[in-house]
Order: sequence, then structure tokens, then C-alpha cells
Amino acid sequence: MLAGELRPSSGRVLLDGAPLTAYSKHDLALRRAVMPQDVFLGFNFTAGEVVMMGRYPHQRHGRAAQDRRIVKESMERTETAPLRERVYPTLSGGEQSRLTLARVLAQETPVMLLDEPTASLDPRHQHLVMGIARDAADRG
Repeated sequence: MLAGELRPSSGRVLLDGAPLTAYSKHDLALRRAVMPQDVFLGFNFTAGEVVMMGRYPHQRHGRAAQDRRIVKESMERTETAPLRERVYPTLSGGEQSRLTLARVLAQETPVMLLDEPTASLDPRHQHLVMGIARDAADRG
């Protein structure tokens, strides 16, 4: 419900003390990032373009260099930098999952909602992803 995918049958869902309905989509994108279990992209975006989508809520004129730096760091952290020019649908399930996590990291929100972030990952990358999640939790 916090991701906005479902509406409560009763009560309300609060984010930072305010109902989700009080926020614009842009404001929500600045407060929480969502990593769904499965991502379908209908266009042939490159891996780098997918991660740059995480920067969309922050994009302002003159910040392109900062956005590129954040995308690069997010891709390095998730070990997806070598995939930058690959087309998203050609990636394996595990590569897509790590790339989606890189997009979430690039979004730089105080709340990250991760739906089964280690699905489709080999044990080494499961450990990597859980370490990233642990680091984020430790930072609040």
C-alpha cells in the first residue's frame, strides 16, 4: 500500500505523517523508491537509461553532471556498470534485478521499498544486494 499499488479498504496509509493522497506523484518519487519483483519495459532502453530514470524526480537544469555521477556510482555499487550500453530486455533476470536496484539507489529517497530483491540472483549477488540493503538501513 505504501508503494501506491493498492488502496486500503479502511483507514489510511501515511508517509512522513501525511496520507499518500496528500502527495503529488513527483513528491512521492522524492520520498520513496519502489523496486518491484518484476519490471516490464515496453521499449528498448539501455541499462544506463533505465538507471537514469531514477534521477527523473531530481532532474533540474544544470545538474546533468551530478545525475550522471550518481547513476555511475549506483551502477558500480550493484555491479551493473559493464551493462550500461546493453538493452534491458536482453539482460538476464538477475541482471535486470540488480539494474532495478541501481535505479532505486539513483533515486536517492529516504524510503526504499524492495519486493524480493534477491529473487533471480546467484548467492554472491544475493549477498551483495543484502549488504546494500543493510547499509541503507544502517543509514536510516
